[in-house]
Amino acid sequence: MTHGLFGFTGRIGRAAYFGYSLLIWLFVAIAVGIAVALMSSGKVAPPAVFATVIIGIGSVVALVWANFALLIKRLHDLGLAGTNAIWIVLLSVGASATSIHAPLASILFGLASLGVELWLLFAPGQPAPNRFGPAPGSSPTFASGIPA
Repeated sequence: MTHGLFGFTGRIGRAAYFGYSLLIWLFVAIAVGIAVALMSSGKVAPPAVFATVIIGIGSVVALVWANFALLIKRLHDLGLAGTNAIWIVLLSVGASATSIHAPLASILFGLASLGVELWLLFAPGQPAPNRFGPAPGSSPTFASGIPA
């Protein structure tokens, strides 16, 4: 499972991409809920606040890494290079960065980002092996028939 979430090589199909994405969002929701509950209780000592912040930063780094790894492997399944993840991430960042000063641009960036995300969720991957590996769910073999 750790390679599925944190590795950048290989391919990942639509169902696994969706499942791992849900897992990441579930983790975010739980972490935010715990942080809000701790902070709103008013009984949190400064060391606990510091520990919560450190754990929060570590969690954010891990979640961003995992999201990026999933995106790259999904692009690999579609036969595209992982470098395409840069413009996909920039679309999402553009939607957030322009929200205050340019609401119309934020809406356009958001719609474009939503379209790309829907494409990633629903576009079928290449059924045959490609330069990034065998199709998800197939047996990994070389062209010579020797198992990998």
